Amino acid sequence: NPIHVPLNGKWQDPGVLCKDTVLATTYTPASSGIPNTGVIGEQTIDYSCPEVLGTSSTGSRTIVVAGEPSINLLGPSRLSIRQEEAYPAVELSACCLNSAGGDLDTIGTPNTAVVGSHLVVHICTHGDTGRQVSGQRSVSVDGRPSVTIRGETQIAIVRNQALADDGAW
Repeated sequence: NPIHVPLNGKWQDPGVLCKDTVLATTYTPASSGIPNTGVIGEQTIDYSCPEVLGTSSTGSRTIVVAGEPSINLLGPSRLSIRQEEAYPAVELSACCLNSAGGDLDTIGTPNTAVVGSHLVVHICTHGDTGRQVSGQRSVSVDGRPSVTIRGETQIAIVRNQALADDGAW
């Protein structure tokens, strides 16, 4: 307890027995139903064991219907950052979504010292089935910004006269 069942999987009760201590017999108890394996989440089946003397005992079983793993990237799937800029790994992580826990692994961290395209892969592994799904983030590291001076690099400025600057880009 609990028992994990895949989404839309077949439910088979592993069995429950009642023991009547007065008659020293065992029998199958009444149950509250069967789980709906088409709905992800926890469900409970209750069992009732009435005895001849009018007393009864109850028990319950938890069934966890587990869906396929899914992954949500936090932040954009494509990102452009400048060379030497820190990669915000915490803000740009991912969430592993499934009802059975699971693990999230991240492969790759962009080397922001190297200009070019980098790939970060997040892998979500389902806690019960071991199935995996991945999400990718493409990170483009752009070169350091450059400044191009137009016109002369040295100019003479006459006091109290207007400056005509060709500018920069």
